[in-house]
Order: sequence, then C-alpha cells, then structure tokens
Amino acid sequence: MKNSILLIAICVFISAGAINSQPEILWSQTYGGESSDGCSSVIQTADDGFALAGVTSSFGAGAGDFFLVRTDEEGEELWTHTYGGESLDQCMSIIQTADGGFALAGQTFSYGAGQSDVWLVVTDNEGEELWSQTYGGERTDYGLSILQTDDGGFVLAGFTNFGAGGGDFWLIRTNEVGDSLWSQTYGGEGMELCQSVIHTLDGGFALAGWTGSFGEGRSDFWLVVTDEEGEELWSQTYGDRGDNKANTVIQTGYGGFALAGTSQAHDEDSADFWFVITDEDGEELWSENYGGERGDFGRSAIETVDGGFALAGYSRSLGQGFWQNFWFVRTNEKGEELWTQTFGDNDNDICHSIIQASDGGFVLAGGTNWGMGEPDIWLVKTELLFWMALPDTGFAEDDTLRLNSEFLYEHIDSPSIPDSALVILVEDGEHVDANIYDEELAITAEGDWFGQDSLMLIVSEVQNEDNSDTTYLHLTVTESQTVGQTPLSDIPREFKLFEPYPNPFNATTTIRYGLPFSTNVSLELIDLSGSKVLNLVSGNYQPGIHTVNINSNNLPSGLYFVRMEASEQVITRKIMLIR
Repeated sequence: MKNSILLIAICVFISAGAINSQPEILWSQTYGGESSDGCSSVIQTADDGFALAGVTSSFGAGAGDFFLVRTDEEGEELWTHTYGGESLDQCMSIIQTADGGFALAGQTFSYGAGQSDVWLVVTDNEGEELWSQTYGGERTDYGLSILQTDDGGFVLAGFTNFGAGGGDFWLIRTNEVGDSLWSQTYGGEGMELCQSVIHTLDGGFALAGWTGSFGEGRSDFWLVVTDEEGEELWSQTYGDRGDNKANTVIQTGYGGFALAGTSQAHDEDSADFWFVITDEDGEELWSENYGGERGDFGRSAIETVDGGFALAGYSRSLGQGFWQNFWFVRTNEKGEELWTQTFGDNDNDICHSIIQASDGGFVLAGGTNWGMGEPDIWLVKTELLFWMALPDTGFAEDDTLRLNSEFLYEHIDSPSIPDSALVILVEDGEHVDANIYDEELAITAEGDWFGQDSLMLIVSEVQNEDNSDTTYLHLTVTESQTVGQTPLSDIPREFKLFEPYPNPFNATTTIRYGLPFSTNVSLELIDLSGSKVLNLVSGNYQPGIHTVNINSNNLPSGLYFVRMEASEQVITRKIMLIR
C-alpha cells in the first residue's frame, strides 16, 4: 500500500521479556491463622483497596465461618471479620453495596431450615453485620453468586434440592432488607448446579453452571437467560462427552456471552480449561481449550480493557510443584493465547477469582499451602502492562513510517539519541532500516508490511552490544488521516460497548466503545428517570477502540445507564456511582 496515509492505532507494552511476555508478580499477600483459610471471591473496593471473601477455621465460632478480609491498595490487611455459628458456614461470593458496605452470599449449616441453606450477610463499610437472612427448605441448598439490583435489593443464585430433579439451578430475588420477593428453579430430572449469575444488558439475568439433565455429556456447560422476573427466555448447553462444568459467565462487549470452566474426558488428569464464546442468543461462536498433559482447571474469566480475555484457575501441568499452582491465561478477543503464567512453588495453590485492577494490572485470589501446611488465603497482584495512544505525529510516505522519536525515548532508559542505537524488527523477525533525524524516527521496510491488518514492531535500545530495553509497538494499519487507539486485536467486527471500569465507582470511571467503521456516535449518561445527565460523545469517529472518562463531580450516588447509539444500533450498560 504505497503513497498512502496511515492510520496508526497503537498499543504500547513495555517489557524486558519476549513478545507477549508474562507479567511478573508486583506483590502478594497471605491472610489467615493456624488452621485452614480460603478465598472464593475478590473485588476491588471504591477506594482502590480489595475485599476478599471465603471461609476460615482459624477464627470465628465454628467449624468454618464466613471470612471477610479488607486490604489497602497494596494488599496490606486493614481489618477482618467472621460471621457464622457452631457448624460450617462458607462464603462463595462478595459485592460492594451501593452504600459502600458489603454483601456476602454462601451456604450455612449453622442456621436455617434445612441441612444447609443459602445465607446472605450484609455489612456496613467496616464489616459490621447489619442483618442476615437464610433461604431454603428441609434439604440441601447452596448460594454461590450474588448481585445487587437497581432498587437496592439482591439476587442470589445457586443450587436447591427442592426442584424438579436431583438438584436445580435456583434464583432468588429479595428486597433491600433480604425479604424474598420471588424465586425460580431451572432444571430437569438430573443434577444441575448454578455457579454464576450476572445482569444482562436488557435487564434480565444470565445463569451459568452445569447440567446432568440436558446436553451430550455426563454433564455440560449450561447457560440460562431470563427476563427481569426470572422467567426463562432460553437456555443452551455446550459440550459433547465427558464432564463439562462452567464456573463463570460474563456478557461480552458485543452482547454475547463467555463461559469459563473445565472440560474432562474421563479422570482429572484429562481436564482442560474450556472457554466458550456465544452470540447474544447463546449460539456458540467458538471455543478454546487450554492446558497440558495433567489436570488443568478453569475457575474465573473477565473481559480485559483491550478487548481480550484474562482467564484464571489452577494447573497441574504447567506449574513448579508436584501439586498445582495459580494459573493465568491471557488471550486476544478470538481466544488465541497470548501468554500463560503460573504462580506458586512446591505447594497446593488454587486460584478461584481474577479481576483487572483500576491501574490495569491483574489480581488473582485463592488459597495456598506454603510448605504443604494448613492453607492460607493468597492474593497476587501482577505488574501492569499498560497501553496508550500514539501522538499525532505518526505518518507514512511510500514505504517509510515516521514517528516522533521522543515518544520512543521517553519509554526507554536513555533519552540521548547519540548514546544508543535502535534495532527495529517486524513481527516475523525481519530487520528493517531505521534512522533518526529531525526528531523523527524513520522506518523503511522492503516488502508490503504496510498492507497488513496487524503489524508489530520491536524497538530495542542497544548499549555496548547489550539489548538492555525493548519496547513493543502493536500497530493496526488502515488507510486514514487520523491517528487513534485500538486494542491488540484487529478493529472490531461489530459495535461494542464494554463494561465500564471500575464499576461501581466513586471518582472516575472509563467507558470504552468499539467501532467497526467510521460513523456518527452518540454516547450519553442516563439516570433512572430516563433523563440525559451527561453528553459523553457526539460526532463522527474512526474505526477502532475509543475511550471516554466519566467524572463523578456533582453527580449523586445511584444507578445510571451508559447509552451508545451508532449506525442505528443502541447498546446500554449499567453503572453504579458510590459516594
């Protein structure tokens, strides 16, 4: 593509490792006592700290209690609380409520009507219990996931023994003080267990777990989508043979769903992390397996700020020890593995939850057996791999790409051009000529790489024949006069409005949206009455991924909607402001 102007939509990752190198641990912390302690769920709080929820037998009143650990942004413990009775009580899910407190959901053997009941505990922002409620019958009922609704109530999802078969998905809707408004069960004659519930973009709910009643295998991934009253709209199974168990569901930026879990043909040594992507109607678009020769297990997944995915679980194939280690897989938006990383030593380390922190790094939480003693909660924070836009000085003429050299040198050690040289490579390792003059870096290539959909340049600083620093430039190239920003993957194939991050928020949050082609875009913040509060974006924008920040100044706490209109399409996201 000669004699053209170039759109350079760029993500910059600065690292000293290989292409798509793994992030290193920035810090890690353990929490617990002399007995067993574990974490099932982690969230980032409105003040950029973290809240971890699980079970403890080191502290509390019984064989195991709900355990809430509150930390600062460096993982330093601020306080802990336990909740429970004389028997086993295990927390599986936590959210921060609209008033800044916490809601914890799990199961209790200490209270309630049956062998075990769903248990909801609501606290203030210091972890002091405000109230709790149990839900269940005479047999076994588990709570595994929780949401807060627009009116301040709650939705709990899990498992009940009083449904149609051996066990059913169970969805419970409550008011703001935990009184049950309605509940629904979903299932057949076999065993079903729901692990995860989310709000859908149209105001309903999506539940995911596994079914023994429907599908092709002994158990299959099962996705159930309902309206706002819990009435089933449709359901889909995924799997062929063996055991397939989903642990997490998310709704993706294009309106479809992603399910993460484990697929195994026979015994645990055959288990792989299995990740399934669907369209908005639940039809499978693609799926990927990740793992090695031994058992590898999928527990959690999120969509990342660059449009790809971060997957977490634990691996027996890829770690350092005989047992298993935290396992972290990073993919692009097509599920293609960018890198994989394990954390742990010769221990039994099981990761249950992953989030992306407000600084762009990742946080993984679960349990660890340091030295194979009693397990503790383990929280791991990775270094951040950040991305930014290229300044408006990049352009191409003929086969020469010109970049402002200061942009590169502010990201490597030496700011002095005469003191070092640059080695430029394209993705396949082919060298290209590079010269610096008039404060510009000129890169000349033999061949046709300007016509590639995606291009990666590797810029290495050379000092005393030692490649001491490397900058990776991931470029998406199209014909345009505009310089913008895009994720590592190609320009989106569909319109996307990504989940705001952070959400809930109390100061600022970032809205990301993707355009497959140049078009007029309107992005507005709407309150519950349907009134426009802020006009965030209005105008014609180029293809790619765009961002806009919302500042909470002069906005009251509560629920809002981000509404995007582009090319006769409308996409909406919910967002919660917490003061």
